[in-house]
Amino acid sequence: MSIWKRIREFFESSSSHIVHRYLPLGPGTPPLKGGEGYVQVFLSSMFLAKDRAWFTDQYPVVNASLQLKYADMIVKIAGVARPPDGMLGQGVFINYPITTLMPYRGQTIEIEAGLSALEGTNQLGVAFDVLKDFTTLVGPPVGQALGVVEKVASGVDRVLDAVGNDIALGVHYTFDEVAADNRLSLRPGYLAVIGASTQELDASKLSIRADDGILRYDGLQLEGYDYMVFLITTRPERTDWDEFSTIRHYVNDAIRAHFKGEKKSFETNKAAAIMEALTSPDLIEADQYRAAKGIMGRIKEAIDSGAGAVGEEFSLEGAVERFAPPIEAVPRRSMSLEEFLGEEEREGV
Repeated sequence: MSIWKRIREFFESSSSHIVHRYLPLGPGTPPLKGGEGYVQVFLSSMFLAKDRAWFTDQYPVVNASLQLKYADMIVKIAGVARPPDGMLGQGVFINYPITTLMPYRGQTIEIEAGLSALEGTNQLGVAFDVLKDFTTLVGPPVGQALGVVEKVASGVDRVLDAVGNDIALGVHYTFDEVAADNRLSLRPGYLAVIGASTQELDASKLSIRADDGILRYDGLQLEGYDYMVFLITTRPERTDWDEFSTIRHYVNDAIRAHFKGEKKSFETNKAAAIMEALTSPDLIEADQYRAAKGIMGRIKEAIDSGAGAVGEEFSLEGAVERFAPPIEAVPRRSMSLEEFLGEEEREGV
């Protein structure tokens, strides 16, 4: 049985023994609309109430996934995490990234997470550390890393099967552009999941302050229960532009080709860089346009100044900051290479 089926079945069968609440960051924060920003999920903290011989014969592990629309398909981006040795306790994780920054294109997104207490030797912990390291490979372009995600989930399944343990605490949550049918609108906030019944805890008394991320019940730090807390963040634009290495290579090759007098190679690499930006599924449409503007601006600057003649490396982050318009002034629609180059020509670029 897959890890995600285990989590969903646990959540459905144990709903009366799970208290959960979504705590938005800021009462007036508007929900994120499709095509207008990005979403990322972090494991903010976890706690296991029972005394155990942690890191000797048992290992706490959190598996989590974010399912959403990516390009023209629905994908599941997964992560696995466990506390480092000697770090188990209140708030053992502080915003450990479960997913990379993902463009939100509308429709529903689903968060599934499970906390497991696994019996085994410390070789088991090493095995999960290897799986965790693989999840760090999932970055833009995400499409090239989906195979890694599948292998991580498959590896977790095999380890769970091998040790014979199952989910100790799980959750399955759905968000949408508009709140409806028990789905919440997507906005930044904390998702708290506690292993307790509604008779034991009143979800309305749960709170988290943004300055410390500590889960509180009726104003006091929650103790005595297993719990997981996830932080869901949203933002209107990317901050990791230089992760797009393919674009960087194309631009560097175009600039070098120009100064070598290789016109065909220059035009080919320039067009490839712009096309990569305009069609990247890791960028919302406004950022696709801004990336393309940054590329054109930097290439023009290099040609006009001769700065590329000495092999200066291209930075997409710097190019967007210097040459692209602010995101509020950008058309929110897809644009073909021909449309973009035509616009550049009309502007005399």
